[in-house]
Amino acid sequence: MAREFVPVAAEAYLLYPEDPGHLARVADDPAHRFFRRFGESMPANDWHAQGTKQGIYLIGPEGEYLEGRWAASSAAEMLPRFERAVERWRELRKQRRYANKPVPARGHATPPDLAGGGMLLRVSLRDLPGATPEDVVRWRPGAFDDANWATFMQWAWNQDWHAIEDPRRLVPDGNSEQEVDAAVARRLFAEVFVDRVRGQAPSWTAAQVKGCSMRMRRARAAGKGIVVEYVGEADLGDQEHGVRVRCYGRGEFDAGGARCTAFEFVGTGLRHGAYQANQRAQMTAPSPVGFALRLHVDDQGKRGDRR
Repeated sequence: MAREFVPVAAEAYLLYPEDPGHLARVADDPAHRFFRRFGESMPANDWHAQGTKQGIYLIGPEGEYLEGRWAASSAAEMLPRFERAVERWRELRKQRRYANKPVPARGHATPPDLAGGGMLLRVSLRDLPGATPEDVVRWRPGAFDDANWATFMQWAWNQDWHAIEDPRRLVPDGNSEQEVDAAVARRLFAEVFVDRVRGQAPSWTAAQVKGCSMRMRRARAAGKGIVVEYVGEADLGDQEHGVRVRCYGRGEFDAGGARCTAFEFVGTGLRHGAYQANQRAQMTAPSPVGFALRLHVDDQGKRGDRR
């Protein structure tokens, strides 16, 4: 059955916001128009017209309705819909003379909003030992692939992305220790060191970045390149939510500092509090958390400098 479809994942709120103001903002966006054309042709009970558009949808190449259901999740519910979608597709293909083409083989795609120039980092974040009771499984290969949401909450691991537009801002001018440009450091801390381990949470506002420091120094030359070491710390949040971390890292750059060839940066500390969608309602007390940043390498082995 999987061979009959091209799988696509998207944030439903960006495609079809519930808020009228945001909906007006995307009214002319091609992705919204495509998804709206599909959704408004669905049976009423399968399309949540006044609410969230989260769901599983089976869509033709021009937005044609094949099948789907808002808030769908179970295989038992969806498999018959997939089968009906295949039958509808076969009829549609004949009517419109669509030509089947093989699905391109590829792996993970870079998020489109991070596909420009600069330096792309892959962020891994997770609860650390002591954050969960000993009888809760923190990680086991394959254990959570087909599990329900409650089990996923025990997984305690997530990924994110961060882009730095100019790698040269992470390379000191001389051999003495220097502060990383304040704007670069504050944006990195505010966007990366957020408790999204089990779900969604907003980036820190300027007022919530109570303190952050990131220092760098040249460690040694690496052939014709430069090796830089980093230390940092941050106090982020407010009385209700917060993350405090200490950070250490290392980067390798070409001789001019314009291209990053390797980067590792780790932060560990404590988080506290809960947001509506980050699954921390039962875990608001301080607990250990860790963040690891690495230069992204895509499936073709291309480094994350994106040049």
